[in-house]
Amino acid sequence: MTCHRRGRGRGRGRTNGGGGGRQSSSSAPPAATVPSAAKKRLLVLHGNRQTGDLLLGRMGSLKRKLARSDPPIELFAPDAPFLFEDGDDDAADNADDGLHQGTDDRQDGGDKLLRTWWHRNGNEYVGLEKSLDYIRDIWSSKDCNIDGILGFSQGARLAHLIALLHAASNRRFFPGLKYVIFASGYGDVPLPINLLPVGPGWDDTLASFTVEELSTSEMRIELPSLHIMGLADRLIPVESSRALLDAYANPMTHEHPGGHHVPMQSAVVDIYLNFINDAVDQAQAHAVANVPDKKQAEVTSKEEEPQRDPDEDHAQVQQDECESLAMIFPDEFILHSQI
Repeated sequence: MTCHRRGRGRGRGRTNGGGGGRQSSSSAPPAATVPSAAKKRLLVLHGNRQTGDLLLGRMGSLKRKLARSDPPIELFAPDAPFLFEDGDDDAADNADDGLHQGTDDRQDGGDKLLRTWWHRNGNEYVGLEKSLDYIRDIWSSKDCNIDGILGFSQGARLAHLIALLHAASNRRFFPGLKYVIFASGYGDVPLPINLLPVGPGWDDTLASFTVEELSTSEMRIELPSLHIMGLADRLIPVESSRALLDAYANPMTHEHPGGHHVPMQSAVVDIYLNFINDAVDQAQAHAVANVPDKKQAEVTSKEEEPQRDPDEDHAQVQQDECESLAMIFPDEFILHSQI
């Protein structure tokens, strides 16, 4: 997780020594098996020094309730493409995880098995392009049906970058995204200088933007967003999480008394469920409102169809007919103008 407190030593602002982007010693992105079709899916993005399965293992309450919802929603948590390295330890996502009862993920197989979405080098997220490609490929998989994203810590940062690209591209990138949930998200650091994706699969939709313009833009992301923050979070303080609210048009917030984790108490799970249901209903209502009435569209089309002048041959025939009628019925038929 790229985590820092301003002026407090180790954290999100820490840079790796030396100039230039560090070469990431990563394994190939783990194969993301897309679950069966029919269900809607909530994409879960884990934090730094975690895996998808480790985070899902702490989200059992939400997983069970979403599976029983109508329609059912399936949690889907792919592993990040890169192996965690010692230099990536901006802050351990699980070090203050109350749900893990004081243990450490490294006991479950060591850091060699744990993942990260990028390696931080100042304001460059080395490997971000590969992670965006990876998520885009998952998104475009047949029958993937992703409705929303839940990101934790570094995963919340990635979720925000995806939402920003979705909005800036007028929903062309990551289509169908209806909502985002941030647990221990943060917005008090600059956008990465390598945010805008390039290469195969990325067209020129964002060619007119620069990272600086996206950073200073008055644009507010219209996606429904839920921001979860822990009052006892020593790694991402609530002030850092609140800084992300300005990027969204109508953010919802929930502050819990815990630390750096995704809370799963029954009352908080109900907050997730209500938010997701409302966001999906809002998206469906918006879609219906923007479908034109077929009959009205046909009438409008006919009304707007321009009147075309006849060609020369047809005009002469009409002229002859009108003159003949005028001669036969001189009192009833008056020719006001030549055709």
